[in-house]
Amino acid sequence: VFDLNTGRVQLSFDETVLASSVFEESLSFHANFSVDAASVSISGGFHSAVDSTMITIALTTADVNAMKLNTGLCVDRQSCVIRYNSSLLTDMAGVFVSAVESASVGDLFTPASFVEDTTPPQLSAFTLDLNANLLEMTFDEVILLSSLDIGAVTIQQAASGVGQSVKLFSAGNTASRSADGLSVAVNISVRNANALKAMFSMATAPSDTWLTHGAGLIRDVSRVPVAARVSAASAT
Repeated sequence: VFDLNTGRVQLSFDETVLASSVFEESLSFHANFSVDAASVSISGGFHSAVDSTMITIALTTADVNAMKLNTGLCVDRQSCVIRYNSSLLTDMAGVFVSAVESASVGDLFTPASFVEDTTPPQLSAFTLDLNANLLEMTFDEVILLSSLDIGAVTIQQAASGVGQSVKLFSAGNTASRSADGLSVAVNISVRNANALKAMFSMATAPSDTWLTHGAGLIRDVSRVPVAARVSAASAT
C-alpha cells in the first residue's frame, strides 16, 4: 500500500519481521520494470516499531517531492514499482529478506493499493524585490509551472487587508521553476511593478508586504489547485 498524500508505504511479509532491523535506504521506487526506468532511491524516513508481518514506512518529504518531480513516477499503481535489497530488514531469527531487484517480478511488487495525491499545495514563503521586479514563491510540494496565474495574487500593506493593496495582472509576466520544483520565480510585468511602486506605504519592507491569493494561483503536478491564502503571508 502506498499513500502519496501521507508518504506512507505499508509492506506485508509472509512471516513476522524485526522492526528494529528496518533500513529504509534499501528501498527504491521505479516507473516500470525496465532497468533504466526513472527511479528514486529512498534517503531515510521512519518506520513502525512493532514486530509484525506488516511494516509501515513514512518517507521523507524530500523523497516524496522527488517522486512528484518526476512526472512519470508513482502517478498510479502501475508506475510505482518497488525494489529493495536484502538489507531492508530481517525476520525474528535475524535472516535477511530476499532481495527484490529483478526487472521482471510482475505485479507482486506494485502496490496492492495506491492512493493518488489529492492534497492541495500550500504557499510556504515569498519574497518581493522591486529593484529586480521579481516575485519568488515557495510551496510545500512540487508545483506545475504551466498552471501559474499571477492574477490570483494580491499584495497588500497589512495582514488585515486594511490600507493599500494591489491585485496583480495576469498578462505580461514571465516565470521559471526551481530545480527542485518547489519554487517559482516571476519576473513581474512593468504594469504590475509600476502599480506596486506607486503605493508608497507598502512593499517597502517585509513588515508592509503581505500576500494573499486564490486557488487559481497554481496547481501541483497532480493538478490539485493550491489552497487559497485568505490569511496573508508576510514577505521574508
